[in-house]
Amino acid sequence: MIILVNKINDVKRFLFSHLTNIFHKTIIKFMMKILKISLNFFIFYIFLTIFTFRANAAVSLSFSNYLPIIDKNVSDGQIITATDKGNTLSRQEYDPKVIGVVSSTSAIVFNGEGETNTYPIVSTGRTAVKVSTINGAIKVGDFITTSKQPGIGMKATRTGYIIGTALESYNGKSIGKIQVSLNIRYVTLNVKLANNLLEILKISSLATYEEPLTVFKYFISALIVFASFFFVLFCLWQSRRQRN
Repeated sequence: MIILVNKINDVKRFLFSHLTNIFHKTIIKFMMKILKISLNFFIFYIFLTIFTFRANAAVSLSFSNYLPIIDKNVSDGQIITATDKGNTLSRQEYDPKVIGVVSSTSAIVFNGEGETNTYPIVSTGRTAVKVSTINGAIKVGDFITTSKQPGIGMKATRTGYIIGTALESYNGKSIGKIQVSLNIRYVTLNVKLANNLLEILKISSLATYEEPLTVFKYFISALIVFASFFFVLFCLWQSRRQRN
């Protein structure tokens, strides 16, 4: 009887060890596959950026997605915002619902090309933006935001939503185009506390538009963190079990 019990325990230990090895190999393969996909995507993006920049400076170093716009006579460089009626040219200063800029020279274009009243919209990367000096001359490094002029950007001088950072200076009297590094977000500038509180109250119920590339980065990062966390927990549990 004792011999039989010992054999059963041996079989249990063998099965547990075998299943543990299989589980370890599966987790490792899964994590390596995620890392490989992420690395390939990163290398592809860097290569594409460098190649595009050298091949043609007019090409926007960005990803675009075709979206419907209800306005007429929409052109490259105009800023687009989301409303209850649909996507339109921005007409509000420091617009919290801005979604991107029209750009037909994006490095990569996603679905929707050819559909009626749809235009390629970019929300991240480097692209040309139509601007004016209605809020002052623009210098390299200045924040760019929306203005009351339909689809036209201007220099940001107070706390609020911006579309990105100017990569070129502009001091023309009419509307012009400059390269902007897009990064739609809320920024706080050196202004009075009362104005800051007012702006925070205005946007408290609004969410920032998330770019597809940013969402992908967050997803991959979260997946790797969770996989690593559970892998460590399992290893600790197994080590403690074997000591007992």
